[in-house]
Amino acid sequence: MLTGARLREIGNAQLGWLDRANACLDIPAEAYKTRESTIIPLIPQAVEIVQRIPKPPRGPYLISSNGGRRPVWTVTPEALKRIRDGAEAELGRKIEHWTIHDLRRTAATHMARLGVDEIVVERVLGHRIGGVKGVYNRYRYIDEKRAALQLWAAELLAEPTATNAKSQQPRKVRADARPKPARASVEPSSSPVPASPQPEPSSEASWESFVGWSAG
Repeated sequence: MLTGARLREIGNAQLGWLDRANACLDIPAEAYKTRESTIIPLIPQAVEIVQRIPKPPRGPYLISSNGGRRPVWTVTPEALKRIRDGAEAELGRKIEHWTIHDLRRTAATHMARLGVDEIVVERVLGHRIGGVKGVYNRYRYIDEKRAALQLWAAELLAEPTATNAKSQQPRKVRADARPKPARASVEPSSSPVPASPQPEPSSEASWESFVGWSAG
C-alpha cells in the first residue's frame, strides 16, 4: 500500500536492491514484470517497516520464511482473510470479492482522486507506457512517484476524525514535482538473529548500509 508495487516485486526483494542513500528499492530488469529496471521510492513510513524486518541470516531475500534463502511468493489464505475481515469491520459491510491486487487498485484510485497526474500514477504502478510516450519519453519520474506516494500515505495513515475533511481536497502532483528525497535515521532491529552462515558479502554490505547494522 505504501509503494504501489506488485506482490511479487516486494516478495522477491533482495538486500542488494536496497539503496539507503536514495531511499529506494532498485529492481533489476530481469526481476521486473516489464523486463525494464525500475526504482521504487521508499517513503519514510516504508523505510520504517523495512527497518523492522530481522536481518536474513542465510540468504539475500529480505522477506523469507527460511532465513533469506527463498523469497515469499504469495499471501496465505489466512492472511488474506485477516485483511478482508479488518476491512469489513472498518467499512461496516461485507466485501463480496477481494484479491490482493485490489490494494494496487486502491492506491491508484486514491492517488488519482488526490490529483496525481495519470502518467505519475502509471509510473508508480510500474506499467509499461505505450505509444509515442513509451518510445521517446525515457524520464523515470522518481521524484514525482515519491511525492505521489507521500501524498497517498498521508491520507492512508491519517487518524480518522470528523474534522479532517480538508485532507479530502485534491492536491495536484504534477509531472514536474520535485520533493526532497526521503532519508531516515536508522537503527538496528531489536529482533534476535540466530547464529548461522551469513549472506554473500555484497548483500551483507547493502543491508548494513541501509539499516545501519555494523559488522561483528
